[in-house]
Amino acid sequence: MSVVVIGGGIVGVRLARALRDHPADVHLLEKDALGAGTTAKSIAVFSWLESDPSPFAQSLRERAWRTYADRIAEDAISFERIGALLVARTESYRSQLEHAAETYAEHGPDVELLDPADLEAFGIAPEETAGALYTPEEGYLDPGELVSQWAAEAREGGADIRTGVEATGIRTRNGTVTAVETTDGEIAADVVINAAGPWAPRLNRMVGVSAPLRHTKGRILVLETDGDRTLPYTQFESGQYVRGEGRSQVFAGRLEREYADASELDPDEPRSVGGEFYADVADTTARLVPAVADADVAAEWIGLRTVTPDGLPIVGPTAVDGYHLACGLSGLGITYAPVVGDLLAEYVATGDRPPALDRLAPDRFA
Repeated sequence: MSVVVIGGGIVGVRLARALRDHPADVHLLEKDALGAGTTAKSIAVFSWLESDPSPFAQSLRERAWRTYADRIAEDAISFERIGALLVARTESYRSQLEHAAETYAEHGPDVELLDPADLEAFGIAPEETAGALYTPEEGYLDPGELVSQWAAEAREGGADIRTGVEATGIRTRNGTVTAVETTDGEIAADVVINAAGPWAPRLNRMVGVSAPLRHTKGRILVLETDGDRTLPYTQFESGQYVRGEGRSQVFAGRLEREYADASELDPDEPRSVGGEFYADVADTTARLVPAVADADVAAEWIGLRTVTPDGLPIVGPTAVDGYHLACGLSGLGITYAPVVGDLLAEYVATGDRPPALDRLAPDRFA
């Protein structure tokens, strides 16, 4: 069986690595360098906390975390455990966090509800808050390290990984994929997996597949500070967030995952953060996090996030036989990549559909 994975971000590379454990000829195509797209333009947090957690989403996180935890325990990959806060500014949101804490008591990490006065120890202005939900367990990984290791392991298993090679077309016959046309020639394929991140809608159109995928702009400022602590990942009620990078840098941005506010964008179009966003995030961050009030902006970037109506990835087979999706991770690529890759690899290689794929299947939106 010949499997072509299109997209060399963290999801595509994890798929290639997972398929190594099954009898398949694996080809991975990446039009740039591995991990150069959205994967490189993230803040790399393994995200445990949500204000409205579901047991199913937490089960995906727990399975993904086991993959990372094993490697962390072996000192094979780096992980900076900095903790995480969801910060309320209204009493209604605090009530929502209290309900979330009850869910986490049964599914997920250890959490603690904090009062406003407790937040000063984290560098947060207590007068701007109504309390927070805290876990010490969150932290950030190194996406480049993960992509490099998984790609090396996939190659050791015989995977053909091609960078600088773009998929330009997907051939079908009688509703079944037969080949992928590329800038480096044609590759025969029994299975094609769309793991192209922001480019996923473009690939879907090649085979006439429709999926509810839209884009949001993951705009990030890098602030230089003279701090005496590493800030935890801190997400405010408004969606604004900060994440410490050692003691001298802070990443600041705004979480934008709402499907209703998203649209399809051209991922090849150059973009900048923009003056209005720059000023708003810098000013709001200075007010909410006094520790970075005098910080200088050292860098900025944008990574497009591909979002879905329910916030869950779209993973599995489509109406075109042999054509599968592994996309729409809604800004949680680092978090979900291991479980998405492993589940789909198992299904593609064995034909046995893991129960979790029923909840992630493309046809759930039909």
